Amino acid sequence: MIEFILERSRGNGYTPGELWRNEPAWPASARICYTLELANPIPVGVYKLALTVSGRAQRGTLWTPDPERRLLELVGVPGYTAIRIHAGNTIKDTEGCILVGLGQVGASLSQSRDALKAVMALFEEPATITIREK
Repeated sequence: MIEFILERSRGNGYTPGELWRNEPAWPASARICYTLELANPIPVGVYKLALTVSGRAQRGTLWTPDPERRLLELVGVPGYTAIRIHAGNTIKDTEGCILVGLGQVGASLSQSRDALKAVMALFEEPATITIREK
C-alpha cells in the first residue's frame, strides 16, 4: 500500500503544505512537491485515494497528464465530494481541491503540471493520503 502524507500549516488566506511519500524504501527527506489549499482546507484525516475520471478534465477545463482524463480523488472526505489533487498555481485555480507544484513562494505554486505528473507516477492502488497539521 502506498501512503502519501500532506503536512500543512496556515497562511494568510490560504493553506500551504508539503506532500511526502511514506514508504520504508523512500528517503524520509524526499518531498514530492508543495501543496496549496483554500483558507478552509480539507479536514485532517486519512483518506483513500482513487484514480477516477474528472468531469472538468473531460470538458477541457482542468489539465491532466492521463489520456483517460483521470485524476487522483480523495474518497470519503466528510461533507465533500470530488476532492482531487490537480495542477494549479494560486487558490484561484481551486474550488477546494489540493493544488500541487514543485516550487512555492507564498500563496503561489510553480511547475504544477510537472508536480502532478510526479505524484501520479508514484500512485499505485491501494493508496491513502494522511492530512495533518505541522
